[in-house]
Amino acid sequence: MKDNKLNKRKDIFHAKKTASDESEKEETTPGNRKPMTQKEAISLYRRKMIIGILVGTAILYLLFSVYYAFHFLGKTYVNGVDVSGRSVASAGMVMTQRAPGYSLTVKGPGDARAMIDGRSLQVSVTDASGLRDVMRKQNGLNWIFGSFKKKSYAASVQTSYDEDALENAIDGLQFLDESTMIDPADAVLEETDDGSYKITPEVVGTKLDVDKCKEAIRDAVGSYQQEVDLTEYQDLPEVYSDNKNLVRRRDEWNAFLRSAGLTFTFPTKTVKLTGKKIASLLSDDGAEVTISYDLVADLMARWKDKYDTYANKFDFKTTNGDMVQIMPWGDYGYELNEEGTAKDLIQYIKDGDTGTHEPEWYHEGQSLDNYGLGDTYCEVSITDQYLWVYKDGKCVVDTDVVTGNPEKDEKGKNRETYKGLYCIKGKYEDQTLGTLDVQGYASPVSYWVPFNGGEGFHDAPWRDVFGGNIYKTNGSHGCVNCPEWIMGDIYKNVSVDEPVIIY
Repeated sequence: MKDNKLNKRKDIFHAKKTASDESEKEETTPGNRKPMTQKEAISLYRRKMIIGILVGTAILYLLFSVYYAFHFLGKTYVNGVDVSGRSVASAGMVMTQRAPGYSLTVKGPGDARAMIDGRSLQVSVTDASGLRDVMRKQNGLNWIFGSFKKKSYAASVQTSYDEDALENAIDGLQFLDESTMIDPADAVLEETDDGSYKITPEVVGTKLDVDKCKEAIRDAVGSYQQEVDLTEYQDLPEVYSDNKNLVRRRDEWNAFLRSAGLTFTFPTKTVKLTGKKIASLLSDDGAEVTISYDLVADLMARWKDKYDTYANKFDFKTTNGDMVQIMPWGDYGYELNEEGTAKDLIQYIKDGDTGTHEPEWYHEGQSLDNYGLGDTYCEVSITDQYLWVYKDGKCVVDTDVVTGNPEKDEKGKNRETYKGLYCIKGKYEDQTLGTLDVQGYASPVSYWVPFNGGEGFHDAPWRDVFGGNIYKTNGSHGCVNCPEWIMGDIYKNVSVDEPVIIY
């Protein structure tokens, strides 16, 4: 019994399981899917909405694109007239309607403005077909972006007008009066008072090509333009103040002037080069700035002429306080080495050197002070027949003397004492000057100090009187005769190479 019941239960269980399996198979077949959940239904709805909006927007965008294929985009101006959203015909009608009130703004140089009143010109539009050409230029597909930016076009619109009235209006424009026009001028480099370069700005001016301007105004009225800019026909400078060539040359020029204050020491003066003087040595050919060797050479020649004391005239202040001119004779003093000094000067300027330097010399004296004589020298005045011997700035010996006879001797030889600047060649004692067979005399002396060939200082024991005008009738053969009782002091206080100045 129990076994039968158990078997029945197993049969029932297997039957239910088989039915359940069959049911699951039926639900998973393609034709019999499960119903969507709420979340899946909402997602599907949203997708359909987005697709619908995109399709609708695209259709709307295309409709506007079609519209703007035949109408002007927003913020569109043709010949100065607002034609936004209008068709070609409508835009042409607007121009025609506004023609009686037409006016032309004329822009001149600078801020100059003038208005030509179209009412006096009797302007009327005769052909506005050029509007179609403007329409073709715009992109209707770009209407959504193109409508927010102002666009100005010039169309080939033709008008009729009173030509005589227009000519009268043109003649009344003040900035077309050639007598009042200002010519343009290029920016240029100019030298200032201190020698530096500065850029003088350009002058834009107001000069117009009158014929071209008049033609432009006629064209503007004839094509229904609202404004014409005559500055297109203005003569303008070719070089402006920011020109790279000008700026570079200015900087090169001013760089050389860094050496302002450069100083040279000469026997009679200390020379300081100012910026102005350095500028006078510069050359600007329009392409580059250089130090001109020719200009420097000219300066060297002037320096030589002014400051040389060797074989060169120069002014000298005598012991008596007079200014006399020393003749360009002799073998003592300073002779400028022009080429060497020129090279030094050029290099100093290039280096921006502001120091103090000595020039280069072919011949040099003992000192740069007191015309190159320093404070130890001999001074002879032929006029005063007097000798001064200076040592370390003090006059240690002074005496009357007798110099050479200015008259020629019986043989026609010149016997005067030569003027100029010399130096002592030696010091000798107990000498005999001259020979009887050549000079016609032989004079023994205790001291002999030559300074110019056969000329020199010596004692003259054969003379008792010195000074005055003795030299004019009974002068020496060129030497400076000194009193016997003083010559010893002269001899002791002079040195070889010491300068002797005679005037």
